[in-house]
Amino acid sequence: MTEVTDQSNDIPIPRVIDEKMRTFGIIAAGILLNFGLFFLLALFAPLVVGIVCGYILGQKRNGILAGFLSAVFSYSLIFSVSVIGYDNLALITAVLIMSFLGGIGGYIGAFLRKRMIESSS
Repeated sequence: MTEVTDQSNDIPIPRVIDEKMRTFGIIAAGILLNFGLFFLLALFAPLVVGIVCGYILGQKRNGILAGFLSAVFSYSLIFSVSVIGYDNLALITAVLIMSFLGGIGGYIGAFLRKRMIESSS
């Protein structure tokens, strides 16, 4: 396992922890981006956010995970606050549909980054 050194204290940081923190940060940014784009793009917001997250992370697994989890957290909050009077099954189904779109976007974003890297070299 390769390690990255912290320049201030010269403490080795394992690469695995660095990737996990990067993925967590992109998930947090994806949640905020979903909140912002929901009112502009409505149904296509999780797809666009998933593409952005997947492109930044560059790995299919992490891209899908970031797109899916950011959509789960943001849309569960948006739908639970904005929709009153519907049953829980309908809310869960709506959140899963939006999360599925986010996961597809994460896959597309990782695929686009891979294709761009291959075409540039």
